Amino acid sequence: LGAEATVSLHFTRGPAMSDKGVTVPVFVAVTEGGHVLDKKVFDVSVDFPNNIDQTDRTVGPVDMVLPVGPKQSGAAYRIVAGCQLTPAQLKAARAAQ
Repeated sequence: LGAEATVSLHFTRGPAMSDKGVTVPVFVAVTEGGHVLDKKVFDVSVDFPNNIDQTDRTVGPVDMVLPVGPKQSGAAYRIVAGCQLTPAQLKAARAAQ
């Protein structure tokens, strides 16, 4: 079964950010029971104009595949989105929990 996902993102520039722009890797994935079945990773570029510290972006549609069949409907799957972390970022995030 084909599915389309549209992701809405909100970005805030913090006081430590000296640049006016950043590129953030974002993912959209189809999961079933904690297993990733389909995943798309893409870069989202964000530019902050002068005196603007927040902005929104909408990305998509992103085409995903849900492997439905006679024994499993689309309700068995979840579509999730988030920031794609590097291995070092993931390790730091896990250590902070």
